[in-house]
Amino acid sequence: MLLFILLLSGCKDSSEEIQQSHIQFALDGESEHWEIESYELLYDGKRYEAGNGKITMKNTDEYVSDFFSISIQVVIDGESEKIQSQSVSGGDMDIGEHQIGTINGNRTDSNEAIHKEDIDQIYATVIWRDNEEKKDVKETIILYKSST
Repeated sequence: MLLFILLLSGCKDSSEEIQQSHIQFALDGESEHWEIESYELLYDGKRYEAGNGKITMKNTDEYVSDFFSISIQVVIDGESEKIQSQSVSGGDMDIGEHQIGTINGNRTDSNEAIHKEDIDQIYATVIWRDNEEKKDVKETIILYKSST
């Protein structure tokens, strides 16, 4: 009987470890010109799924440009890791609202599972071409920052 109890308590610890490595975020954030809504990030051990959000330029219904780029970074234990990026370029495009697609991937830089307390920050970098000023503009949107 004692062996059975020890076996069950060992199983409990394993299931707690598995639950701790499942991390889910629903994120929103904004910068001076941009707003991100409903960006989702799910870590399941070493695999992740990210996206499903929307980025919108604030205070305008339409913004015509020939370049737009967004990159999502996660800072884990002080190291920045890009998990998603998209760029579009071409003639006159309306970049005022953009759906952020979904991406699945593996964390390849470490053999250890990620835990929520390992994540320092999640942020987006947006770069777009300001056609009036004839230059690229860059802003950072903080989506998550740990309280520690």
